[in-house]
Amino acid sequence: MPDAALARIPRAPPLEGVAARATLTEMARWACAVLDADRPRNQATARSASWARQMAALTLFLEHRLAAPREKALAIAAREIALRWALTPGSVKKNRSEARAILDFGWDGAPPKPHSAVQPNDLLHDLVAGIAVIRLADIRRRRAAALRGVRGGRPAATQMRVLTLVRRLRAEADTNPACAQEVEAIRMELAG
Repeated sequence: MPDAALARIPRAPPLEGVAARATLTEMARWACAVLDADRPRNQATARSASWARQMAALTLFLEHRLAAPREKALAIAAREIALRWALTPGSVKKNRSEARAILDFGWDGAPPKPHSAVQPNDLLHDLVAGIAVIRLADIRRRRAAALRGVRGGRPAATQMRVLTLVRRLRAEADTNPACAQEVEAIRMELAG
């Protein structure tokens, strides 16, 4: 590759700029800068990792480097990624939830093995690569099994909620033939 092309490739910031006793936020900002330097510049030709996967990788990185508790590391990772790439609050909420699912149901549960010889850049890239191979379909399957099929971890509708929905359906049955058919199907189900 010619030197001119190499000069255009963004470089990750040196870790020396972050003190050995860096706070979680400082280390998260450094890691975000590394992830930003590694993001493809032409989004049409190359797809980068999702925000949720980056949050999960950054969370594991903070857990490993600074022994941060997972929830605190995830909160800082979400905040720093949101600030760096100007994500909307709704996007942050969705991606943080997905990152938590990746960590809880996709990652093997063990933090990466501590190696003093491993450079932070290499560790971060290893974590990103490890999370990149996790399939979201597998995560959903494991999560559904762990939560016994309850969607989103929410409890099933209460009897009062069901009664309210049936009342609304009966009110609509006078004007909507599809609702009338549904009410009749419910009557038959209860009678039979």
